[in-house]
Amino acid sequence: MHFVIHGGKKLSGTISVSGSKNASLPIIAATLLTDEPCVIDRVPRISDVETMLNILRSLGGEAEWTGDHQVTICTKNTQLQPLDQKLVKNLRASLLIIGPLLTRFSEVPLSEPGGCIIGNRPLDAHIEGLAKLGVIVERTKAHYRLTHSGLRGALVPLLEASVTATENIMMAACRAGGETTIINAACEPHVQDLAAFLRAMGADIEGEGTSVIRVRGVSRLVGARHTVIPDDIEAGTFIMMALATHGSVTVTDLRPETLVVPLEKLKSMGAQFDVKKDSITILQSGVLKAAKIETRLYPGIPTDLQ
Repeated sequence: MHFVIHGGKKLSGTISVSGSKNASLPIIAATLLTDEPCVIDRVPRISDVETMLNILRSLGGEAEWTGDHQVTICTKNTQLQPLDQKLVKNLRASLLIIGPLLTRFSEVPLSEPGGCIIGNRPLDAHIEGLAKLGVIVERTKAHYRLTHSGLRGALVPLLEASVTATENIMMAACRAGGETTIINAACEPHVQDLAAFLRAMGADIEGEGTSVIRVRGVSRLVGARHTVIPDDIEAGTFIMMALATHGSVTVTDLRPETLVVPLEKLKSMGAQFDVKKDSITILQSGVLKAAKIETRLYPGIPTDLQ
């Protein structure tokens, strides 16, 4: 496959934003926390999502598309069996199943997840955080063995505000005994969306969107229906695409509040916007000025948007 692009044309029109991939993956993993069916709407039909669904299926779960962007999942028949190593290695986000699986089984094997071409990123934040909940982690070459005799709530100070570590610990803590407090938690919108889904399932969570998240363990979670938030990375990409071509485009079905800092940076470069509740119109701009771009944790400019 290849693309042929004939440039020099201004983009115009209206385009809607898909559901967030970064929210969909942990939410799909979270369905392992209940035996009841879950319905998730606005799920992007992309390869990463399909891989995560196939991981659930490989464990005995049921997952089917019941609409163009709706997936219905039931993990009642999940069994702890060797994970499909090819699937795990194709998707770094596969490590998000660790937390939920530990609430169902006292031992979970895992291979080093892959999927990222920017280099091997350590799992230290996950391992150290789960250890606080009573998980013992043994590593041999590229394999991990996680065991516990019962998850228990604890104070979990993260040495880095890792998004996936925050999500993993949140999910594990939902069924742990007592209260878990995550310090230096990630604040990203998709972390907040996972918390909303977990709460719909019956979890007791507060503080998402701040650096301190508290989770009080409950004995049971139930099935839920949830609509995934818009993808802020996709929205920002559409906005910059319109600016780069000096076009006038309206991007709809987004949440402008998740893009405040990137929009401010673009304004400093000469961009003009008409911002409404769930849409942004990029107005035709003149010559844009160069600017220094520095990525930061949310609400700063995301690395993926850079």
